[in-house]
Amino acid sequence: MKHLSFGLVMTSALFFFSACGGDDDGTGMVDDMGTDGLVLPDMDDAGGADDGVMDMDGPRNCIEQGFGVACNAATGCRIGNCQQELNFNPIGGDNDPIQDLPGGGNEVPGGTVYTDGMCTPDILLPETETADCLEEGGVDCGDCMTCVNALGGGACYTNCDPAAPGNDICRDAYDCVALNAGGGICFDGCERDTDCFGASIIREETNGIPGIQTGADCDEVPNPCGFAGPDQLIFIPSGNPTCNLDTFECEVDGNPTAQAGDPCRGDVQCEQDGSCQTERSFNLAEGDVTIFAGGYCFGPTCTSAADCNGDAVCGGARSDIWTDFTTTCLEGCDLTVGVDAADPATWINGRGGCAEGLKCMSDNTADDPELGVCVLDRVDPFSENGTFTQPFGAGPTTPNFGAACISDDECFNPFGYGGCTVGFNGRDGICTVDEAAVLEAAGFDVCPDDALVIATSAPDEGAQSSCAPTCDSPADCAEGFGCVDTADGSASFCSTTGCEDNADCRAGSSCIAGACFITCATPDTCDDGFGCLPLNDIFGVMDSDTICFDLCANDTQCPRAQVCAGETADTFGQCITECADATECAAGEACVDFDGATGGERQCRENCTEDGDCRTGETCSTETETCQPAV
Repeated sequence: MKHLSFGLVMTSALFFFSACGGDDDGTGMVDDMGTDGLVLPDMDDAGGADDGVMDMDGPRNCIEQGFGVACNAATGCRIGNCQQELNFNPIGGDNDPIQDLPGGGNEVPGGTVYTDGMCTPDILLPETETADCLEEGGVDCGDCMTCVNALGGGACYTNCDPAAPGNDICRDAYDCVALNAGGGICFDGCERDTDCFGASIIREETNGIPGIQTGADCDEVPNPCGFAGPDQLIFIPSGNPTCNLDTFECEVDGNPTAQAGDPCRGDVQCEQDGSCQTERSFNLAEGDVTIFAGGYCFGPTCTSAADCNGDAVCGGARSDIWTDFTTTCLEGCDLTVGVDAADPATWINGRGGCAEGLKCMSDNTADDPELGVCVLDRVDPFSENGTFTQPFGAGPTTPNFGAACISDDECFNPFGYGGCTVGFNGRDGICTVDEAAVLEAAGFDVCPDDALVIATSAPDEGAQSSCAPTCDSPADCAEGFGCVDTADGSASFCSTTGCEDNADCRAGSSCIAGACFITCATPDTCDDGFGCLPLNDIFGVMDSDTICFDLCANDTQCPRAQVCAGETADTFGQCITECADATECAAGEACVDFDGATGGERQCRENCTEDGDCRTGETCSTETETCQPAV
């Protein structure tokens, strides 16, 4: 059975408690991409710092001292503050009824968090906004409690051992919940089977209106539901939700026929110990981007494909980076599906059989490099912050490896792995292709004959690779790149890092901290748009050389008559040529506020916002947002 903490079920459901809203998708499910070890919704586990305030031997001694014990407003706490019990409103009800609920009725009773109160050393929630666990000067939970982000800020929970029998040292009604980083905390569990019903409730598309509308959505003005009402809440009886009174965990059966990659509205629709990642949208520069459209099942943790239902794949050494270093059952894929190896134009939409929004990442096995797992096509799985990449089909339709570029969408994008590698001058780049080694091994000539396939990471970090242009001298490379030798010294290639001395860089550039930079004595030696500023201001390195870079901290760092626009005490700006009005701009250009400027700086640009941005005799077209001759 699937094991869930009741508190986690409740905090991820569609209830509202006090002034705090629940999960906005109304599924009643935990939103996470992992399995039992990844169950905390919207909580970043981070151990509290030790400042010596609580010098204790461990969690048992912590409780003996008075932390983690029950409390209320009348009794208070012997030590710390009393976080009083908080109550949830019910799921369902007359305006948003649940269909097929056991025993009849149309709603599930609300639950609690901080059941019977809890003595903690942190600031109380949610009455006051508290610091994030990871913020400087944030919540300090001492040695025997752990800080997690919940309900608007950092909160402290008693440490426990998830591997111990029952619920370890946790109080009755508290479950010992495993944390991603290891160990566990005492978090609200269940006390009766009905406490677990939320884990078997999903919301199905029933009202015919695109998207999912909850009861709360239909109460908004204007009403997005019209006369149709909200989409239906449905109880899935095959989930058999029960409360284990030994561990105080909710145990819920999965769908025995489901597998990784199936659509879903909740965990109960995925295989046993799997999880449902609900649909999410991000607002990017090119518009809204939706991931996991219609919901998407992830399988349980695994050691081999035998642990996974159907034809799912046990994520290997590379794919587990995408699932928090937990080897998980994932949807399998084949890079050769739907493409012609001899026709690169077909590669730009090559998803390997994965659904829209996903791309195929090879698991980098020597025998079958074309086989892999489906991962998000817009997120770099190796990026610490989940960097968004260019969408499928963007950019040129034919290969342009090595072409000059400043952004990803100027480059051919085979299988979602094309992009622009920018040099350390911050502006000049070249088009290249990631995952080059596995794509080449799978039969796709993504790298020209005169290019090299270069490893860009250590083998134990996923063996990433990229196409790199060869070079005989630094003059063959773009500005900001050096001409460096391969590890065996057999060839040289253009790279943003790895230079050893000035001879590896283009004329006028110097090798500083392993990269090629243009040094400057004064701003006027730099091109327009480039500031002259200390290297250690940008990269935090020890070198204090001043270099030309497309950033600035103040006007004195900009060349000639340019000014620094958009800078703040915490962020850099950009050197621009100011304009007072459009008479100082070329025909068809507008004089508009610089994006992000705080000092009212204006700059000549193609796009306008109103007629006043344009020259006399021109008006701002509402369709093209450009200055056009007045009719």
